[in-house]
Amino acid sequence: MFRLRAFQTLLDGSRDASEQKVELSSLRRLCARGIPEHPSHLRPLAYSLLLGILPADKRQWKRTARHQREQYYVR
Repeated sequence: MFRLRAFQTLLDGSRDASEQKVELSSLRRLCARGIPEHPSHLRPLAYSLLLGILPADKRQWKRTARHQREQYYVR
C-alpha cells in the first residue's frame, strides 16, 4: 500500500501535484522493487520517464506526448 501511494504521488501529473518534477533517482529506487500493475497507467508512465521519452518536468508531459505522436504519424 505504501509503495502504491509513493508511485502515485511521484507520478501525479495533475495541477494539484505536490511536486512539478519527478525525481528520477527516487523513481529508479521505487521501480527496483517492481512497478504495480494497477492502476494500469503507472507502468507505461514510469518506463517513459526512465527511458527519457518523457521529461522529468510534469508540466511538459502533454506537449511532449503530443509532439511525439505527431512525429510518429508524419513518418
